[in-house]
Amino acid sequence: MTNYDFKEDRLIDNSMIIKIPEPDNKKPSCLEPMKIGFALKAEIYKYNYRKEHEPQQISTLDLTIIYALYEYLKILEGEKK
Repeated sequence: MTNYDFKEDRLIDNSMIIKIPEPDNKKPSCLEPMKIGFALKAEIYKYNYRKEHEPQQISTLDLTIIYALYEYLKILEGEKK
């Protein structure tokens, strides 16, 4: 069984302890906007599908995720310039 120790920032797997390294550069990578963009497209695609086929399954969380991804993408693109 694997547990995560948030205080020590490590995975604990019975007898094996793995230390998760801190990234040297806290700045997002150049691929970050592309990954966020693809995630945003996937969420919009999922929303449009649900809107046509299963409107009762659309939740506020779906819209919140789309909005958060959109806002974060704007921030990342602003940093890129």
